[in-house]
Amino acid sequence: MAVIDSSQSLRGISRWLQDVPAVLVANPTAHSGKAADSIRVARALLDEAHVPHRFIATEPDGRTVDRVREVINDGARVVIYMGGD
Repeated sequence: MAVIDSSQSLRGISRWLQDVPAVLVANPTAHSGKAADSIRVARALLDEAHVPHRFIATEPDGRTVDRVREVINDGARVVIYMGGD
């Protein structure tokens, strides 16, 4: 597991966040649902590093792209995408 110095992480990313939470995008049903565990770990690491974030689950038929565009249009500056299948 990666070791994160939360003070370093926050200083490094805070200039990008500009008081807007990062957006974590992933498919919790990938790998027969096992990806949900990886998402929980990723969110825990972000919490540990004091990186404010929200989660968006992927959607079928290309709607994920539309959702990501929406959050960017709403001001999100950091998008983290976890690959799945």
